[in-house]
Amino acid sequence: MNVPMFIVGSDYYPKSLDSNQPLIVVLKCRDINGDRRTIHVRKCVPRFWTAKDPTKLNLPDFVLSAKKATVTTVTKEPLWEIRVKHPANIPEIREMLYPHYSADVPYHAAVRWHYGWKSVIEIDSARLRPGKTRNTEPDLVTPANIKPSSVDISKFKLSTLWYDIETQDDIFHKPEDAGGRVISIAIFDQDR
Repeated sequence: MNVPMFIVGSDYYPKSLDSNQPLIVVLKCRDINGDRRTIHVRKCVPRFWTAKDPTKLNLPDFVLSAKKATVTTVTKEPLWEIRVKHPANIPEIREMLYPHYSADVPYHAAVRWHYGWKSVIEIDSARLRPGKTRNTEPDLVTPANIKPSSVDISKFKLSTLWYDIETQDDIFHKPEDAGGRVISIAIFDQDR
């Protein structure tokens, strides 16, 4: 049985190239009842695209592959897909491969596009650990275990809290510059 989950955030680790740990993408999800699930996705491969032919270049060892892409530019110019070991490798090489595409998108967001993970995904319940609290061990999956879902986002029970604090000198909306007295606090809690 597939379990639908709403992705509320994403991240990855390790951030540093100095680590010997494998790359893990962290999907912070809510199940249909609003319970938290943390999904650790292994075997994700960072990538970007370029219009420059990389076959004539001496590419660094961290480039895993450079092959003709199945996508093109909006003007139908063919592209090459460059796959690397770690997201931090992309800034090291992207200028060498200018013009480039999707090379400046933060990886935690780009990975969702690379693998087609929209707001609602599904994972087979056999791949998920029992439990549903913040203290539960994360679920370990690969990109192949994550499927698209037909469940509408409106079916998820989520708690939301918004707040806005205005100060007397906050005319430019720069919180770091606001030092005046608080003149307004607006709070919206969907449960109240």
